Amino acid sequence: MDVMAWLRRAGVSRGDLVGLAVAPDAGLGLAATAGGWPVPPGAETGDLTTEVGLADEAFRPRWVVWSGETAAVLAARGVRLATCWDIAAVHRLLFGGWRADPGSVWAHLRRLAPETMPAAGPPDLFQQAEAEGGDPDDPVGPAGYLRPEWVSGGWSGSPGRLARWAELART
Repeated sequence: MDVMAWLRRAGVSRGDLVGLAVAPDAGLGLAATAGGWPVPPGAETGDLTTEVGLADEAFRPRWVVWSGETAAVLAARGVRLATCWDIAAVHRLLFGGWRADPGSVWAHLRRLAPETMPAAGPPDLFQQAEAEGGDPDDPVGPAGYLRPEWVSGGWSGSPGRLARWAELART
């Protein structure tokens, strides 16, 4: 099923929020009220960025992306979104400061303490490795924070992860 067919089936209309995550090698993820949908790259789906552009023209949803990186990937392929919420940019406008990575934004909006946010990278003298537990394929750890491996690019590892990342953006 192509992007426009999925949006139609999900009941998306003009101005509806649609989460969007793009990773050229893994495909894209979409999320609407009805849930998320992974779109793997392949011959049957054609050029996914072109499909996003066509869907944008036909439906005019309000795309929700984590940062301008998504728009940059699309723009590099000639696709310009008509309406879009860039979560990082909105966070900076509403709350100030420059730090607006997905992990920080998620923690802020959920009123989680930034000083206890798990950090990516190997443990060192000042940071002990903690086994978070739970399902590593779930981007949200048991403490409610986004998992560092997802924030640092793990979201782009597969079409299923892209769909989940798009769902979180829409949330």
